[in-house]
Amino acid sequence: METHKLGWTGFPVSVLGLGTVELGMKYGIGAEAPPPKDEAIALLNYAVEKGITYIDTARSYGVAEELIGESGIGEKPGVIIGTKCGAFYENGEDPRGEELARRLTEEVDASLRALRRQTIDFLQVYGVSADIIVRGELMEALKSLKQRGKVRYFGAATRGEEAPLAVIESKFFQAVQVAVSILDQRMRDRVLAEAFAEGYGVVARSVFLKGALTPRRDFLPKHLDVLRARADAIEEYVTQQGLTLREAAIRFVLSIPEVSTLLVGTTKKEHIDEALAHIEKGVLPAPIMGELGAFRLDDEQLVDPKLWKL
Repeated sequence: METHKLGWTGFPVSVLGLGTVELGMKYGIGAEAPPPKDEAIALLNYAVEKGITYIDTARSYGVAEELIGESGIGEKPGVIIGTKCGAFYENGEDPRGEELARRLTEEVDASLRALRRQTIDFLQVYGVSADIIVRGELMEALKSLKQRGKVRYFGAATRGEEAPLAVIESKFFQAVQVAVSILDQRMRDRVLAEAFAEGYGVVARSVFLKGALTPRRDFLPKHLDVLRARADAIEEYVTQQGLTLREAAIRFVLSIPEVSTLLVGTTKKEHIDEALAHIEKGVLPAPIMGELGAFRLDDEQLVDPKLWKL
């Protein structure tokens, strides 16, 4: 599989990465329970055998880190494990000073134990705002983690436009993780171009927008009818082009040159095979990319799952 460098980390990562939240906890629209431990471990190893070298996880993904650690994939040549800390920011907390440093250290130490690693290759901080980045206190705490040999490189998993732009401008981090999909194209306006210009890696998540671009959209509540209708319209259009909706969703993000790796989360080996087959077909033709650009939604109440109020 083709690889791209993950920004200033220099890590070569597969263009298709594996998201692991569904392995560690119930997640998404109409979500099923995570698979048994032996099946989850088998799937992790299968993904690596198939050439997926970037594995994305988080301390807050239930038992995902523990499964990765037990699977042994982190010891395989070329495999990069990117985990996340700081879910307290996503929950509206804003610890300062010694409390911030303590909580970050505790999370990182827990991740190291779970992943069975001496050092985290790539640590991303959840939900940081532009204000938190500008304040600078977070970066000092992260710098201490690196000085102690706990972390090699840093990224930030952000929402909206202001936060990733602040991350890029800080020149402290090496990569940024943002949501990108046919439905949510906001990052294409400015963020992706600036990340590329500054040499940042880009991890694209929410390719299926938490299931809105799959049959799971049938589980969306009535107040998200606009989202469901737009996804239906996209499926009608791509079907006319000889594509499935899942294929179009994956290849749309694959066709964005600034993206280093795009994440697909699953609990099934057949979904990995399917995604790899879509990747193998390459980027979408320019006319189709242009047409899909018209299906974007810019209302964050519709395209940010955190605001869905399910």
